[in-house]
Amino acid sequence: MKELQQQIIIEGCNEKTLAQEQCIHNQLEERRKQEEILWKKKSRIRWLKEGERNTKFFHRTTIQRRMHNTISFIQNPEGKRIENHAEI
Repeated sequence: MKELQQQIIIEGCNEKTLAQEQCIHNQLEERRKQEEILWKKKSRIRWLKEGERNTKFFHRTTIQRRMHNTISFIQNPEGKRIENHAEI
């Protein structure tokens, strides 16, 4: 692909180079999809072997994420902090 793009830059664009570039692009896209399928299958195999474990690590990270994503207060246009959940 790089060589073809360099050729296009040097010699200019024509129908043949555009067709070659499109063909290479399609091949790369197909390989990307195949790789994605491969990783999904590997992940599924690992999950089937190991099972779903509710580990302390998982629970800790979930709790930390919840705490991080929580809005504890907002500030109104007058500069007053509003901490009541209903008012937020």
